[in-house]
Amino acid sequence: SFNTLTGRISGTPTVISSTASYTVTATNSGGATTFDVVITVNDITPSSLSYNSPNVFTKNSAIANLNPTVSGGAVVSYSISPSLPTGLSFNTISGVISGTPTVIASTASYTVTATNSGGSTTFDVVITVNDSTPSSLSYNSPNVFTKNSAIASLNPTVSGGAVMSYSITPALPSGLSFDTSNGEIFGTPTIISSTASYTVTATNSSGSATFDVVITVNDIAPSSLSYSSPNILNVGNLVSLIPSFIGNVTNFSIVPDLPDGLILNLQTGEISGIPTLISSSTLYTVTAENSGGNTTFVIDITVDYPLSTITNQLENLLVYPNPFVDTINVSRTISNANYKVFSIDGKFIQQGSLINSEININHVPSGVYLLRIIGEDNKEKLFKIIKK
Repeated sequence: SFNTLTGRISGTPTVISSTASYTVTATNSGGATTFDVVITVNDITPSSLSYNSPNVFTKNSAIANLNPTVSGGAVVSYSISPSLPTGLSFNTISGVISGTPTVIASTASYTVTATNSGGSTTFDVVITVNDSTPSSLSYNSPNVFTKNSAIASLNPTVSGGAVMSYSITPALPSGLSFDTSNGEIFGTPTIISSTASYTVTATNSSGSATFDVVITVNDIAPSSLSYSSPNILNVGNLVSLIPSFIGNVTNFSIVPDLPDGLILNLQTGEISGIPTLISSSTLYTVTAENSGGNTTFVIDITVDYPLSTITNQLENLLVYPNPFVDTINVSRTISNANYKVFSIDGKFIQQGSLINSEININHVPSGVYLLRIIGEDNKEKLFKIIKK
């Protein structure tokens, strides 16, 4: 307001007004004088500027717009310093931060200034741009390796953001290595390892991805299996055929079945026992195996009566009763004769002199046994006997 009597200017401006000159004239009967009063009316200074903060964004992912809130006078313009990460935009009219960041940016403060004719106010917006999370991590799997043989390296494929580091759990079998910088699995396994899953994790600033690599380490396959062959065995004679081979064998097997009285030791591969029946020449395939594979050998076995085993002295010899309870008898007295008793698989049980044509075998359990009668000059005759 302007008081025309006193020339006083007073009141409360209610509008913004740019700088202007206002000429005041003071008058009386003698004349007049003037003065130019310069007046500017600015807006109320902005205040309480703020944004959502701090903010963690992901590279190549559009952000939700960041809008300012502000009190006081209307903002004429906004500014920001320093420049936002590449891909993000700043609207100088509205103060909105928007866009899709295209680079990784470490945590930083960006000062926004809201300005009008009355002054300005500021706020520090904290922004971090992480890489995109790794995804679709994979390896060739499953994998079957051989002890003491170098493996072809296993390298990961991965999508998404660049991987900062790799880790694996549990630890790989001895001899295999894991590169934490690129995720490569390489080396030469030195132990046998059953099938197991190993979890690889690929990590960056945004997150991680995992993949289970399945690895088995088998033994080196056995080789060079062999036995003495061909073999002509005698009924009633103890047999032991021991194999030679290279490598570690966990199991032996044979086809077809061995002649009566012979057995295959499944752990050592030994063919042993006392053959009880003649058998024509037959080819038997022995297989030695472990987790890495197998090797085979064909052994030729014939079972026949020994030469000169049966003499006139033993030719018509019989034993009775058969089956027996405790005692078995020989059909006639033979001078200077001895006997030996074996289990059906060839284990020695007892021996003695054949006295009064009677043999007491009361301390063994019920089952099938072999009785060998040995006459003069070590001539022999073999009987299969059964104890009730």
